[in-house]
Amino acid sequence: MKDINVLSLSRIGGGLFPTDTESEEIMNSLSKGENVNVILNADRNILMHRAYFSIINFVWDNLPEKFQSKCPKKHFYKFLKEMQGRFEIIEISAKTQVKEYESLNFSKMGFKRFHEVFTEDLEFIASDILPALDMQDFTEILFTKYELTLTKYRL
Repeated sequence: MKDINVLSLSRIGGGLFPTDTESEEIMNSLSKGENVNVILNADRNILMHRAYFSIINFVWDNLPEKFQSKCPKKHFYKFLKEMQGRFEIIEISAKTQVKEYESLNFSKMGFKRFHEVFTEDLEFIASDILPALDMQDFTEILFTKYELTLTKYRL
C-alpha cells in the first residue's frame, strides 16, 4: 500500500468520493481491491478558534481587577474548564490523582465539540460568572461583541 498523508473524501449517498485533485489522483492510482485505511478527522476552522479566544480575552479584559488578580489571563480558560467540570480525574496511585482537562487541540477536538464548548462557555460566562460579579449589564455587551467577532472572522 502507498503512503498517503491526507486523503480528502466526502460522503455522497453510500460512498466516499475524493474532494480535491490530489485525492482523486490517489484514488485512481489504487489497484482494484487494494485496501486503504481511512482515519476520520473533522476539520476545525482556525478562524473559529481565533474568534473563541478573542471573546475569552475580551471577557477577561473587562472583568474586575480583583478577579483578574486572582485569575491571570493565561489561566482563564482553565478556570472555565474547572468551573464547568470539563476534566477527568486520573488515578495515579491510591494517594495521587491528577486532573486532565479537556483540550482544544485540533487533533483532539473536532468542529462539533469545539462549537459546543464555545457555546457552553458563553452561556456559563453570561449565566454564572457575570451575575456572581454583579456584571449582568455586561451580558448584552458580550453578545454584541460575539456577533461582531463572528462577522469579523466571517463565521
